[in-house]
Amino acid sequence: MTANAGVAQAMATDGAAVVRAVFPPDLYASFRSEVLAVVRQIDPAVHDGCGGDIDRAWQALTAKDRKLGGHVYDALKHSMTVRRFATSEALRGVLRDSLGSENLAVVDINFPHRRAERGPLSSHGTRTTGSRSARPTPGGVDSDDAIG
Repeated sequence: MTANAGVAQAMATDGAAVVRAVFPPDLYASFRSEVLAVVRQIDPAVHDGCGGDIDRAWQALTAKDRKLGGHVYDALKHSMTVRRFATSEALRGVLRDSLGSENLAVVDINFPHRRAERGPLSSHGTRTTGSRSARPTPGGVDSDDAIG
């Protein structure tokens, strides 16, 4: 019987499972620090007023302007701590024991605003305005849009 046998059973019967205490506490502390650093850059007053609570910080930012929450989200896509979560042995063990595979795809396809900022692609895959590169890409897809 594996350490995650209960998870495997829940996945088999319910199609979902809640897994608790998978990651070490230092990973959560690191993530919290990264979030608070991003909040401080966006709005120092929100950072100072949240008392170190990332939920309070999120609520305060999005109450001011919903787009500010998007800035936090976008910044954390590049977080080394998020990458550590996604590639941790603990997570791979849960996947292996519950799904029979430790392969995980971390994908973000949420980039429509980036294309608008840089300008549309022409029919042959080059930027028509604001281009960072005049190099055509396969199928007219910008590499930044293809991988998040």
